[in-house]
Amino acid sequence: MRSFLSNDSMKAHQINKILIRHMMVSVPIMFMLSCVEPVNRFHLDLDAPPDTLSLFIPGVISTDQYVRDLTMSKSRDAQYFTIVSRKNTISAIAFCRLIGGHWTTPEIASFSGRFRDLEPYFHPDGSKLFFASNRPKVGREGDDIDIWYVEQQSDGGWGDPVNVGPPVNTDQNEFYPAVAANGNLYFTGAYDDGFGREDIYLSGYANGRYSDPMALDTTVTSEYYEFNAWIAPDENLILFSSFGRSDGMGGGDLYMSRRASDGSWSNSENLGPTFNSVDLDYCPLIDPSNDLFFMTSERSEILTNYQQPLTWTRFDSIMKSPLNGTGNIFWMRSNEIFK
Repeated sequence: MRSFLSNDSMKAHQINKILIRHMMVSVPIMFMLSCVEPVNRFHLDLDAPPDTLSLFIPGVISTDQYVRDLTMSKSRDAQYFTIVSRKNTISAIAFCRLIGGHWTTPEIASFSGRFRDLEPYFHPDGSKLFFASNRPKVGREGDDIDIWYVEQQSDGGWGDPVNVGPPVNTDQNEFYPAVAANGNLYFTGAYDDGFGREDIYLSGYANGRYSDPMALDTTVTSEYYEFNAWIAPDENLILFSSFGRSDGMGGGDLYMSRRASDGSWSNSENLGPTFNSVDLDYCPLIDPSNDLFFMTSERSEILTNYQQPLTWTRFDSIMKSPLNGTGNIFWMRSNEIFK
């Protein structure tokens, strides 16, 4: 994502990359995920996360493919995430399940694979899985991105996708839903009249209805890009991504803000080099009850391995590795950092 450009050219390059991330085209998907080596099951001990940020399941989820947006079920027996093509023309939601003590290899979710689907997020009670999609809307034209959800069925499967509808969804783009325990919906809005280029909005949920969305405080929202937030179930902590701020480290950083008793949000805090890099770092997720932290990053080894001249074999090896500049899921123990 980062290249050797002038400051102005670099900013334009980064902005174009972020905009490309949201260029959604309806493309049928007729494939299953491929891994480095096809296996039917793999072992993963969620009770033993690493103490430092590490690739999540290299060779199975973190591969040479572009993956992002991991979310985990309340019972920790299902993981859903997005897989996209390198030019962002194809996107689908994939999943792995825990069966007999081992995880299945990734497959495309039953409700995905026909349109541009991305950014899954479990309701804290596990009853619904929210996501963003450009699938057709009844009574509306265009292929803008809306927020949808599927409900868990008694047999463990998913029902048909349901559009959240107005006032959340509009004829412009809504991305990356994040849901609190009370059903309040946080999401990214890319609106012509927004405060910044992209902003984080809150739509309250009560009596089965959503309220008109409101942008979060200017301690969170800025004139730049704020997107892809995780919200604590009790809404007292928010993690989000931002690009363009003076304290940023590169292509987009993770930030944190806490909510005070009066409902206001504290000044946003950059999470620093433990989590952020010169590349795009985004899509944070905390499993607070199980001490787990996940995020997506486009960081690579390409910029740090020129101590020796490249050979064809070395170049080919880098391109076929997870750290080839495409997105990957990273994880670590959340510990006391976010408490």
